[in-house]
Amino acid sequence: MVQWQPTLPLTANGKIDRRRLTALAAELEPENGSRDAPRTATEQWLAAAWSRVLAVPEDRIDRRDHFFDLGGSSLTAVRLAIALDRKVSLKDLISHPVLTDLATELDSRSAAADAPARP
Repeated sequence: MVQWQPTLPLTANGKIDRRRLTALAAELEPENGSRDAPRTATEQWLAAAWSRVLAVPEDRIDRRDHFFDLGGSSLTAVRLAIALDRKVSLKDLISHPVLTDLATELDSRSAAADAPARP
């Protein structure tokens, strides 16, 4: 949902205040229950990590959310890779920025690694 704001909240040094902007977005979000919470263990694991690095409450992360739309940047992407013990690379996050897509990619890798080797 797009909301027009005449001004953006700024920090004391003139930069966009992401925490206040996130809080404002949460206030403006409709309460119609349209959230699609993470379902699988991998989605829940990723949502918890996104919550930590993006400073977004975990219950506000939707399985269809886009990492960079939630305020992610190159720096937070690096922090995420580190938080996930490098199981996700920057390339992975750029290729699959939607939570459910990234979880599917990780699950497919895990399944391929668990498959028995063919003779």
